[in-house]
Amino acid sequence: MRMIRLLFFLAVAGVALMPATAPAADTLLTTILRANAAIEAPAGDDMPSARLYDQSTLNPAALKRCLILARGLDEGETAIDKQREALRAEKAEIERLQKVSEQTAKSARPGSSHGAREEALTWRLREFLNASAHFQADIGKRNQGVTSFNRDCAGRKYYAADLATVRKELPFDLKQYERVR
Repeated sequence: MRMIRLLFFLAVAGVALMPATAPAADTLLTTILRANAAIEAPAGDDMPSARLYDQSTLNPAALKRCLILARGLDEGETAIDKQREALRAEKAEIERLQKVSEQTAKSARPGSSHGAREEALTWRLREFLNASAHFQADIGKRNQGVTSFNRDCAGRKYYAADLATVRKELPFDLKQYERVR
């Protein structure tokens, strides 16, 4: 019973300490595609050589990387939300089983054993802790990606003509993201 209580404490603490990713009003991809981020080429000259790429302007290759990164991070956020909900549901079930186990132990006749239930609960707690560790790792990876996005992509401009060129090379369609504007 001591082992179950220790594991239960660790499990509850693990969920309580799970960092939450900030819910975004917009996805990162729609943020990049906002109309004010795109700039037009110099007057009358739509040739790539006439475009100036400085620290604040993404070239076509960087724009493509940023779009792909943003979509991956947005999808990762959705997966993390699903993991978080699954862990919360599992935590609630473990708490319920813990209460049942404690009530059974109190009402059991002296000398009777409910070791199988305790063993099953211990196994479930270990699985929960393992899933929590994977969840923490996934959040860490996403946070690294967001840091990279913020460093390399956020707040940077791009040429509308470059977006038109890059969109043909993307492994996904931008139309559904552009409607959000």
